[in-house]
Amino acid sequence: VLLTLSFQEGGFRFDTGCNNPGGNYVVRGSQLEVSAVRTTTMLCSQKMDDPAAKVESALATIASTLESYSILGDELRLGYPGGELVLKRLSESVTR
Repeated sequence: VLLTLSFQEGGFRFDTGCNNPGGNYVVRGSQLEVSAVRTTTMLCSQKMDDPAAKVESALATIASTLESYSILGDELRLGYPGGELVLKRLSESVTR
């Protein structure tokens, strides 16, 4: 599943091609404060065996508990209680 994470004016959004979990954020040092987490509810998420739907569901759950971040090379590491979500930057020419 190709995932796009975008940040704009205190907000963030994950995009897997269907629903778009996201919310608001504030960075204080290496700490990340997340609030107002929400997601769209398009019909494409009704297929829970679909890989994109599984990723969207996990992201919506994890997003509300994000508490830290770090950047190492092309990786963005988002910490949450019990784990870490690691996102790797791909070439700008990647398309869906």
